[in-house]
Amino acid sequence: MKDFAIKPDLKALSITMLATANFLILDHPVVARPYPDQLGICYVFRGDEMVRREPCVISSGYGAGSHYASLNWLDGKTTSIYKDNSCNLPGLELNGFCSNTVNDAAAEYYERNAFLVATEGTEAENMPCYLVSNTEVSFCYRVD
Repeated sequence: MKDFAIKPDLKALSITMLATANFLILDHPVVARPYPDQLGICYVFRGDEMVRREPCVISSGYGAGSHYASLNWLDGKTTSIYKDNSCNLPGLELNGFCSNTVNDAAAEYYERNAFLVATEGTEAENMPCYLVSNTEVSFCYRVD
């Protein structure tokens, strides 16, 4: 009598496993997670002098090792802030990120208090600011 036991076909099994893996990868791509847009107040400082303050829409989110915030000004211009947290450096920046950029230029993170004065502390009411490297220009925003 013939043996009708099913013998595994390793080639067919391998192809099936690869096809399934590709489906799962392509079906679930890495995507950014946007937060709802928020109304806030955006600021531009040159040194310690405030040169611009106005209501703005702040679009933000995260994904693939970074966070972003887009400051959408009333004149239709956008300031893009990216905060990278995917590096393995000891002693990250004050806010937990290892590098920051403003419109693709390197920037340093700091905070301003409720009186708009640059501060060393990290209080809940402080707002995030980003000083563009090799300039005196800072971009700050407050969401209330």
